[in-house]
Amino acid sequence: MAEAQRPPEVDRVAASRRAVAARRERASLKRDVTTRVITPQELLRRALEHPDAPAGAMRVPAFHTSIPAIGEGKRDRILGSLE
Repeated sequence: MAEAQRPPEVDRVAASRRAVAARRERASLKRDVTTRVITPQELLRRALEHPDAPAGAMRVPAFHTSIPAIGEGKRDRILGSLE
């Protein structure tokens, strides 16, 4: 039976480094919104302008909970009202 082809180790390492950098950037953006360095509207503007950037890749629940005064309960009510 033929073994599944795997990408070269160099590609895997590079992809892993890019993924870590993207996670750190998203965490930094969430921290900036939480500490009011940037507004949620600014983060949305960045996400719409550059959907391939970390701001555009942030999940909606993570975005909501990064906004001050919105916790998990309020986030769930907001998302429930959108359905």
